[in-house]
Amino acid sequence: MTPPILSFNNFVKDFEKFQLKGNDLSIPKGEITAVVGDEGAGKTTLLELIMGLRTLDSGTIERSLVSENDSMTAFKAATGFVYDDLYFYDFGTLNDLSRMMSEVYPSWEQKIFHKYSAEFGLPAGQKFRDFSSEMKMKAMLAASLSHHPELLIMDEPVKALETKARFEFFKLLRQLQKKEELTIIITSQNASSVEKFATNMLFMHEGEFILEGRPRELKKQYKTLDIAYKSAIGGTHK
Repeated sequence: MTPPILSFNNFVKDFEKFQLKGNDLSIPKGEITAVVGDEGAGKTTLLELIMGLRTLDSGTIERSLVSENDSMTAFKAATGFVYDDLYFYDFGTLNDLSRMMSEVYPSWEQKIFHKYSAEFGLPAGQKFRDFSSEMKMKAMLAASLSHHPELLIMDEPVKALETKARFEFFKLLRQLQKKEELTIIITSQNASSVEKFATNMLFMHEGEFILEGRPRELKKQYKTLDIAYKSAIGGTHK
């Protein structure tokens, strides 16, 4: 069995009108896990808890990238994190992004960043205001890969992409995952958009984890992942 890169033990995060909770949840190392759920299910909150941007009210998160005595700074240095909202200065360029990231990550390598930027077909001198959604996502991916991460976390990376661009982006991610031996966690509101890419699925609904499994096994049981999701939240399994 693949060892976990993250383990969640009886954890709870409370908000005024929302609670995120889970028991004995783990995310396998060296695989591509898709966290799927409707808007407001708690996907982004989960990622923020993983990255230490929010604190648990109870329970623990064990991170295998670093030892128990290491700080969150060490974990973040080993993790590439891409938000669904891309924060770019309209008048900035790839060089500006590189300078900013080099101040954040001690292991940042500008040569790797420019290598991936060129491979992704990103224009070096073009302003971010003129980048398409796909180009912005590829720029953030290039940045995330340029400090040698072991874990890559992406929040709704293909939400703004057309079907063809989404397929090409996932194809690129899978190639990178094998090449760089990455563990990838990706969130999505649509199971069918990630089922051919992910090796592990984790479904969320209203702050709870309702179903987990490999896409092929879930489809054998439920025919489609959409049926699996609806069945897990109380829908009818036809």
